[in-house]
Amino acid sequence: MSESRFMLYRSNAVKEMLVWGLGVATILGLAGACRNPDDYKQSADKEVYEVLTDKWQDDFGRQVNY
Repeated sequence: MSESRFMLYRSNAVKEMLVWGLGVATILGLAGACRNPDDYKQSADKEVYEVLTDKWQDDFGRQVNY
């Protein structure tokens, strides 16, 4: 096989791998973006409550109903 035919074959294989990789990344990205708004709210609430708990000081009083 000549050098130019080998390089052409190699170039096509690399392009094909890139196309497949981008396709898989796109599908996974879209699948991850399909979340229910309630899921986002629960996630945000959990994060905020963790921050509040970590930063809470006794001087603030009792930690209830926040």
